[in-house]
Amino acid sequence: MSDEKGQITERYSYGAFGELLRHDGKSRQPFAYNGRDGVQTDPNGLYYMRARYYHPELKRFLNRGILLGDIMRD
Repeated sequence: MSDEKGQITERYSYGAFGELLRHDGKSRQPFAYNGRDGVQTDPNGLYYMRARYYHPELKRFLNRGILLGDIMRD
């Protein structure tokens, strides 16, 4: 993150599955991991991805996807 002058104020480092490896800075805000897509970090550490929750330490979603699909095509 940066301030209005373009100076870096926060820096986040993540692992391959979204687990927070390091945070340099002092602010607490919900849009740390991939915030551009509306992903929010809840106070409990889960990522809310608009339709379901992702647990970065377990490296998996906690509930099923809401869209049903069929791999067979005509």
